[in-house]
Amino acid sequence: MTKRTRHIFTCLSIFAFLSMSLASATTETIIGIADFTVEPGDMVTAPILITDAKNLGGCEVTITFDSSVLHATDVVVGDMELLAHNIDNDSMQVYVNAVSASGQSGNLTLAYVNLTAVGVSGDVSPLTIEVGTIFATDYNETQYTLRNGSFTVQSQSGVATISIGDAIDNETIPIAIENGVNVGTCDITLSFNASVVNVTNVAGGDFDKTVPNFVYVREGLVRIGAFQTDNPGLNGRIILANVTFASTGRPTGAKSPLNLSVTTFKETTLVGADMPYIVMNGTYTTATNGDVNDDGKVDLHDATCLAKHVLGIPGFENIIEGAADVDGSGVIDVADAIYLAKHVLGVQGYEEFG
Repeated sequence: MTKRTRHIFTCLSIFAFLSMSLASATTETIIGIADFTVEPGDMVTAPILITDAKNLGGCEVTITFDSSVLHATDVVVGDMELLAHNIDNDSMQVYVNAVSASGQSGNLTLAYVNLTAVGVSGDVSPLTIEVGTIFATDYNETQYTLRNGSFTVQSQSGVATISIGDAIDNETIPIAIENGVNVGTCDITLSFNASVVNVTNVAGGDFDKTVPNFVYVREGLVRIGAFQTDNPGLNGRIILANVTFASTGRPTGAKSPLNLSVTTFKETTLVGADMPYIVMNGTYTTATNGDVNDDGKVDLHDATCLAKHVLGIPGFENIIEGAADVDGSGVIDVADAIYLAKHVLGVQGYEEFG
C-alpha cells in the first residue's frame, strides 16, 4: 500500500466515521476510532476522532489492542496540543493526552496513531478506547459516547505471506504460508543470531517433501526446501516446516531476529511460475528466569503456575520450562515453586536464582 493509498484510506475512514456520527443525530460528544484493513507489514495512520466537541480543554485516552496483530509505532499531533503519550506494545496499549488552552468545538482529531500490521492475513484486533479524563476549558466534566474500531490484516488478492512468529526458550514454531494458491515449491533460508539461539530440528509440514540443510547452522543459517511430488499444489494456510529452537545459555531476555529470505516460491506446474509474496519475520527471546507463564513479569502468580504444573493440574501443562528451574538443581519440582515464592516475597537468602 503506497503512502498516497494510505492517505486516501485514512480520509475515507474519517469520512465514514463522521457520517456515522452525524447520522446518530445526537449532540453528545463522541470519541472514537475507525475500522482499518491493512496489508501485512504495512502501516496506517489512524486518527482518534472527537465529534461534536464543546469547548474541549483536554482529553486523556488509552487504546488497547492485540499486539500479535498490530504494533503502535508513533503518535502524531492532531488538532490539540499533544501533552504526553506512551506506546507499550508489550502491554498492548497506547496512551494519549492532549489539551487545548483556548478550547476546541465541533469535529476534531485528538491525535494520530501509526499502526503497523505484524500479524498474518485474516488476523483481527479490536481497537478499544478507554477515557481517563475529558473536560471543557471551565473544567466541567464532558459527557461522551465511545465508538471503538477494529484492525484487520488482509493480503491483497493473490499475494501470499510467508512468515515465522516469535519464539521463547526451547520452543517449536511453524514457518507458515498464508493465502497460498497452488503452491508447489518453496525454498527459504532462516537466519538468526547463533550466539543467542540454536536451531536443533526442522520437521516437515504440509508439503510432500521437506529437506533441511544444517551445514551453516553454527553461523546462524538454516536452509529449508519443501515441494510437492505426487500430490497437487497446496492452497490457503500451509505449514512449510516446524522449527525447534534452543537457547545457547545467554542471559535471560537476550533476543535474536528470526529472518526469512526466500529463494524460490513457485506454483506446481511444469513451467513453475514465480508467485508474489511478502515476508513477515519474528524474534527469539531467551526465557526470563522465574517468568514461567511468559507475561513479562516475575511475581507470585508464576510460583502458583509452577506449583500447579509440577502437580499436573489441568490447564497448567504449558509453561516456559527454561524459566522454571529457579533453584538451579537441574530438576523442575515443587522446590522451585517454593524458592520462587520466597524470591518474590523478598525472603533473605533467596535473592538470586540458581
